Amino acid sequence: MKKIAAALAAVALCAGAQAATVSDSFTNTLQHTDFTNQTGTLDLFNTALGTLTGVSLTLYGQSVTDLVLTNTSNSVSEASASTRTRLTFSSSIGALSSLIGGSYKIQLLPTTDDTTLNPGQSATFNDVSDNSSYVVTGLNAILSAFNSSAGHNTFTISCSSATRLLTSVSGGNSDATQNTEAGCGASVVYTYTAAPTPHPTPEPASLALVGLGLAGVGVARRKAKRA
Repeated sequence: MKKIAAALAAVALCAGAQAATVSDSFTNTLQHTDFTNQTGTLDLFNTALGTLTGVSLTLYGQSVTDLVLTNTSNSVSEASASTRTRLTFSSSIGALSSLIGGSYKIQLLPTTDDTTLNPGQSATFNDVSDNSSYVVTGLNAILSAFNSSAGHNTFTISCSSATRLLTSVSGGNSDATQNTEAGCGASVVYTYTAAPTPHPTPEPASLALVGLGLAGVGVARRKAKRA
């Protein structure tokens, strides 16, 4: 009987709480800068899965630009250009907005190679790109904000962009034009303790059969001793 009890206890432990993860993400398509509220949706943690123990949230940004440089001086010049795009973020979760809001969290800086231009000459650079990410910290302090509740199963992350054209010229003057697109995204990973698996309660008929079986074993043992 002790061996049976030990085996049952081991099964109960295996069916108990287990650590697990679940994740979600979104990526917005690129759009012309500057935009003011590009938005994506992420799932809140489904509390039916168990107890939330940790959250990891990463913000993403990407920009792609076309640049044209023109030497407007009367001498040979060397030039390059960048489009600096800064992304600021907010969220439908107020406590999260306090962590990611305010100053920009991602800066994108696609930059051309240095190019030598004769007077009046132009150079075109297409699809110059850059991407970056930002890992949000301090989420354990607002863990409960990520739990789903009645009628609330998702939350949003929004971003706005601010783009500036930067040029570097030596030996003369130049003009530069840019056409820039950018987009943001995010991913969330929830760590949780899974809810224990419920054990089915034996039906009365099943218990009766087990009882009859045990009784039969007892009778057989008594007969064997008498023999």
